Amino acid sequence: MKIFTLGLFIAAAGFAAAGCKVPNYSDSTCSGYLGCSSGQQVGPIRNDEYGIKYLGPDNSVKAGLGCGMPVPDGTPRTIPGSAKGYMQFTVMGTGENLTDTPDPARKGPRSFWVRVPADYDPSKPYPLIYIGQGCGSYNAANTSTLPLFKGNEEAIYVALDIPTDGANMNCYDNEAGLKSQEWEAFQLFTDFVDSHYCVDTNRIYVAGYSTGGWLANMWGCAFGGVVDPKFSNPRKFAPNYHVRAQASVSGGEPSEQPPCGPVAAFWLSDTMDNANKIALNKSALARVGRTNDCPTDYDDNSIQTDWHDENTAIGAGICKRFTKCPADYPVVFCTSVGLGHASQDDRATAAMTLFFGLLAPGANPNNNGMTVTPTGGTTGSDAGAGGATGTDGSAATGGSTGTGGSTGTGGSGV
Repeated sequence: MKIFTLGLFIAAAGFAAAGCKVPNYSDSTCSGYLGCSSGQQVGPIRNDEYGIKYLGPDNSVKAGLGCGMPVPDGTPRTIPGSAKGYMQFTVMGTGENLTDTPDPARKGPRSFWVRVPADYDPSKPYPLIYIGQGCGSYNAANTSTLPLFKGNEEAIYVALDIPTDGANMNCYDNEAGLKSQEWEAFQLFTDFVDSHYCVDTNRIYVAGYSTGGWLANMWGCAFGGVVDPKFSNPRKFAPNYHVRAQASVSGGEPSEQPPCGPVAAFWLSDTMDNANKIALNKSALARVGRTNDCPTDYDDNSIQTDWHDENTAIGAGICKRFTKCPADYPVVFCTSVGLGHASQDDRATAAMTLFFGLLAPGANPNNNGMTVTPTGGTTGSDAGAGGATGTDGSAATGGSTGTGGSTGTGGSGV
């Protein structure tokens, strides 16, 4: 079994000359180091008590805690191909983060929407796919996130509302570094969903557009890889879960990240996106190459191959797969031209469906994934709109109590 070993070690003064101070992954002085994008002096990858050891991925289907349980009361009827079927819940953040100092200003409710397949079987483990929206509306993630269900209905989708505490003004908390509330949020959301729905915990994915794309890069870093509890301290948050794959449209790589684990990764960026420049996701691409132990130089065509040129929703010459990355951790980067900061719903839905399909049980990652023809959603606006507002189904009543002191409050089912 392959073991990935990474470490975060704050260097002594003697290391300063060799450390990487410039936020530039391509800088040769960064070779062999973790965290050079942060502009901080970060020590080398280590194989000792300071390191975090990662086991190779378990590709089996792993049933979560909620398997065998009925869906929560008030769950509305899912209409295939539409946003109808989402049910809203709320958990309570404590203000904890990855520093030693909790932030009371970031304490409070976090809401999210859960959508199960129309033919949901509570005894069958499903992939769990988180979807982050673009900056904008509150309590509207069910209709403001990428309509990935149009590509694959056989998954549990969780659309994430923007936090209402104003920490990053109508966006996810993606600029606070280790003080962000999003690290704890991943644990709160996952504890709740896993305890109430039948999740395949070996297939937890996170996708997003714009600020949601930043969130995908954050969670893909912090929760990537299966931590080996025999040889390392567990993560502060969600030590029993891991993100198997991340997928980002627009978005970017935060300047300060915690130690990152290996993760399958997908990006879609436009060369004329002035809101989140493509260089931001190129930094994320370089980070994943480092954690996955494979070359991911964006400008090196010799280590790339065309990926699903035959799919008309994706388009020829748009997506490239990095050929030297491990089959268990595929890496794909798609580059569009002239679309600016658009969410590209059709292309994103088609490509992400195929990408997540690479990790399905029995899939062959070296064969570009499953043969899938996604139905492609309607093109969203710059705010990442997708899917019509659902009005079907009864109002959800009193959600069940979640773990970590969090309560699902049962918003309206749509």
